Amino acid sequence: MDEREKKKTLPELEEEIVKFWEDNKIFEKSVEQRKGKKRFVFYDGPPFATGLPHYGHILSSTVKDVVPRYWAMKGYYVPRRWGWDCHGLPIENIVEEELKLSGRKSIEKFGIQKFNETARSKVLTYVNEWRKTVRRMGRFVDFENSYATMDLTYMESVWWAFKTLFDKKLIYKDSRTALFCPRCETALSNFEIAMDNSYQDREDDSVYVKFELESSPREYLLIWTTTPWTLPGNAAIAVNPEIEYTKYKIRDTVFWAAVAPPADPGDTLEILGKTKGKDLVGKTYEPFFRLSRDSRAYRVVGADFVSTDEGTGLVHIAPAFGEEDFRLGKREKLPMVETLDTTGHFGDSYQELSFLKGKTAAGANPVLIERLREKGILWKVQKITHRYPICWRCSTPLIYKVEPAWFLNIQKIKKRMLGANKKIDWHPEHLKNGRFGNGLETAPDWNLSRSRFWGTPIPIWECASCKKVHVIGSRDEFAKRAEPAKNRYILMRHGESENNVKNICSSDPNAAYHLTEKGKSQVLAKERALGKEHIDAIISSDILRAKESAEAVGALFGLKVLYDERLREVDVGMFEGRVTFEYNAIFPSPVSRFEKKAPGGETLTDVRTRAAEFFRECEEQFNGKTILVVSHEDLLWMLWSFAEGLSNIEVVALKNPGFIKNTEIRELRYRDIPRNETGEADFHLPYVDEVALHCSCGGDLTRIRDVFDCWVESGSMPYAEKHYPFENRKLFEENFPADFIAEYIAQTRGWFYTLHVLSSALFGKPAFMHAVTTGTILSEKGEKLSKSKKNFPDPWILFSKYGVDAIRYYLMSSSVMIADNINFSEKEVDEVYKKYSLISWNVLQFYKLYEYRLKGKSAASRKPEHALDRWILSRLHSTISKVTAAFDAYEIIEATRPLLDFVQDLSLWYVRRSRERAKADSPDAIRALATLERVLHDYARIIAPVTPFLAEIIYRELRMKKKLSVHLEDWPKANKKLIDKKLERDMKEVRSIVSEALRLRAEAGIRVRQPLQKLQIPNNKLQKNLLELIKDEVNVKEVVFGDTFHLDTVITKELREEGFVRELIRNVQEMRRDLGCRPRDTVRVRLSGSEALFIAVRRWKNDILSATNATDLNEGGKKDFEAEREIEYDNDRVWVGVKRAV
Repeated sequence: MDEREKKKTLPELEEEIVKFWEDNKIFEKSVEQRKGKKRFVFYDGPPFATGLPHYGHILSSTVKDVVPRYWAMKGYYVPRRWGWDCHGLPIENIVEEELKLSGRKSIEKFGIQKFNETARSKVLTYVNEWRKTVRRMGRFVDFENSYATMDLTYMESVWWAFKTLFDKKLIYKDSRTALFCPRCETALSNFEIAMDNSYQDREDDSVYVKFELESSPREYLLIWTTTPWTLPGNAAIAVNPEIEYTKYKIRDTVFWAAVAPPADPGDTLEILGKTKGKDLVGKTYEPFFRLSRDSRAYRVVGADFVSTDEGTGLVHIAPAFGEEDFRLGKREKLPMVETLDTTGHFGDSYQELSFLKGKTAAGANPVLIERLREKGILWKVQKITHRYPICWRCSTPLIYKVEPAWFLNIQKIKKRMLGANKKIDWHPEHLKNGRFGNGLETAPDWNLSRSRFWGTPIPIWECASCKKVHVIGSRDEFAKRAEPAKNRYILMRHGESENNVKNICSSDPNAAYHLTEKGKSQVLAKERALGKEHIDAIISSDILRAKESAEAVGALFGLKVLYDERLREVDVGMFEGRVTFEYNAIFPSPVSRFEKKAPGGETLTDVRTRAAEFFRECEEQFNGKTILVVSHEDLLWMLWSFAEGLSNIEVVALKNPGFIKNTEIRELRYRDIPRNETGEADFHLPYVDEVALHCSCGGDLTRIRDVFDCWVESGSMPYAEKHYPFENRKLFEENFPADFIAEYIAQTRGWFYTLHVLSSALFGKPAFMHAVTTGTILSEKGEKLSKSKKNFPDPWILFSKYGVDAIRYYLMSSSVMIADNINFSEKEVDEVYKKYSLISWNVLQFYKLYEYRLKGKSAASRKPEHALDRWILSRLHSTISKVTAAFDAYEIIEATRPLLDFVQDLSLWYVRRSRERAKADSPDAIRALATLERVLHDYARIIAPVTPFLAEIIYRELRMKKKLSVHLEDWPKANKKLIDKKLERDMKEVRSIVSEALRLRAEAGIRVRQPLQKLQIPNNKLQKNLLELIKDEVNVKEVVFGDTFHLDTVITKELREEGFVRELIRNVQEMRRDLGCRPRDTVRVRLSGSEALFIAVRRWKNDILSATNATDLNEGGKKDFEAEREIEYDNDRVWVGVKRAV
């Protein structure tokens, strides 16, 4: 470590480490070196990249880094692949806002294709910011090969999963009441409403309304509701048959209610009678609006859910606007009075409600309250503040609405889900049978469908003729229902050409690169193979090498060659005539060729687009023909990918290393599946609905309009990211379920839940075996973090101030790791930085100061003998044992906190007590330094998962390192032979004695450097070498045993003299440090002061010279020295000068 390194801050060194990891591909090497070993499987929940990463992401990213790092060091193969959540309302809301659209109709008018392509372009808006943050956080993860839920292969696996569920008879269609977002115009799932941002407090008018009994005029049923807008949809009033109801009279009004109705001051409440609810059942009443002519409407019905906890004990039932209302309505065959349209506004379905037309539910409330008052049936209006559900993405208040939807039957698999949960190791444990388990117990069926646009389309087609429902689970199944190609297509690459031999790029039709003699022979050699194909037409690229090949074939079969510019080689632009590797070098990855092009050239997307145009035109011009297409490798590659219906990633995999050899012949298979305008296979709307599909009866198929709830996609991640079962079947099946998963606690109702549901339904087992659940990070005052309130520090400022490791340690050691919420405290981060990061750094600095002494020393000379050495090694291996056990059990706090305890012991006791040992030129000094090196080597390894930067900083400075990086090291094993629990207990007792003695010194006002004569302690079981530690630390001449704890504070003349000498030595050592002296550097010291002090100096001269590594110590007048200072001691002053010895 040079002087420049020493002056750098830890955050600056962390930045260097990030670059070191990247330059040396440490992450990649750490994964690759374990290939073939047992896998540790980790699922990383895909975030949306539509916003900047925040503290919640920093927390989850840290735990997702810590645990895989540990298992990788334990010898497991731990690939870590990033993923992106791409579909759903989060993206759609951003696009609607940007395009100034609102609602389905405006989107359809704008154009679904344009809307979805805009959404696609916005999906990865903040990818670079995410990469920057994750990189700076020190997380090891594969960004380059990340998956996205909008990938074709991912969506195909989602289709497979749905079809599998359908075939298992777990999918059904139904119309039922569900919470509905009028802004997004779609229903939401029950677990989406259970997320932590799905409710807000709001103030509303609640109303007490009286409904007159038809059998008893001027006698009323009194109901209470917080949603006056639902009253026009009333179809019944529910009572609990077993509750007692009372007939009250207030002024001239008679009510039936289970609790006393609210009254004005001075009103008298008279009780006229009582009856059970069952006696009211069947009575009819006059509704607010008689919108239904059904004879079963507007009557009293019994319901067990009615209580007297709030309201009057009579409940207004509107089957279209509540889950319990809907179920009761179905049971009682009540009419469904739907008054709102799909945007949550009152429509024109009922003439009686024309005065409400165009009003929202909330906007109708005051108008309806006034109408109630006019009708004389309003009893009271009261303001209430209550928790109201809101859309988790756009914050619009939700309403209940009846919608047709497709459901996953949770009830059929609930027993399986509960059984699978028993196999999961939850952290904290109470979630198993608490929040998560209870959620499974009460889970309703899952509404999978959303009436939106940007998502995976639900693959259900209905036959217009026979009404049969078809569910498609793959591209092949889709193609079987579509029209086949009209013609056969035989592909042939041109023969070997002059530019092929020279490895020269050429896409210019005027370039004169002929076929070589070998190339001509290759073409003629294909006569027999091509003769079997009965070719009707030859269409070729007009570039010379292709023309010569096509004309040679044409001459063999007497066919005229047609030329098409669209079959030319990829345009290489400025690389025309240059060597191939120069052209290839401009592309950072093979898949980048679809987006990037050479100056003046074209992308592979451009090539595929013209190849697709060529194919479609052939389909229009020919029918029942066999067509030979002669072209170039990249063009044929793109034509093949178009016809097969492949994604860009799949296309790249085809060319490994090449796609088609010179004069190689292949028959093209065309699958009529959805494709976008560039010819890439694409399941998204509107492309999926542009391909005509047919039923086995001959009828036309029409797809239902909905897309999947995006939680279906994220819940499909384990198999969809691997394109299972179409690829990686064995890999997935042998490594499922995952070993580990981590997210914050709300995901027990979100991602954890959907993973569990789908895994239970598809595979009959849990999706993961160990779940670490974190709490939520709040502001220092306990508020939700808010950009507008600016109630949290910018993480990047903290990165620069304290380093990432301090934040990582702070989070991993906090109660947020047991699903508790924490108030983020910069002060506590600062404490970690000082007590953990800086102390670790200071220990390393001490080691580097004396490291040179270890050079050339044998292992035998390093064997620990001193009690301090044996103690710190015992503490180290006890810590390794404790941390290992905690990590094995996924107890992150217990794995993290011992690290700080250990480094505090290492610094504040071992290093502190070993400073003088290290300075001496003795075998004991070598043993102390060797012990410290061993300790730092293992310490760097055990802190590597939690604080990877600090671990690397320490490791790279050690002489005994064996790897390029600490993150390529194995996890250390605890050596039980080195663990001495008695020694650890005794040392703890020693430190306790020292602490008490130093407290007595402080009370007496005696500085520690002033020697004292005696300390008396009651413990007579400590070994002699430990008593020596007490003597040195307390600075006493002797430690004796007695009945009480006592410190002799009498300072003799001799003790006072020794105290001055120690103060002098301390000052000279500080001056050496100020001069930048190394321990081995010698200095000259000069003193000027009183004769009394000089007497002490002469008596202790040798000790002073040895302790300060001075060559001479002179007395006399002041002279110019490199470092000077005055020392005051007991009202006496001495001048000290220090300079380097020549």
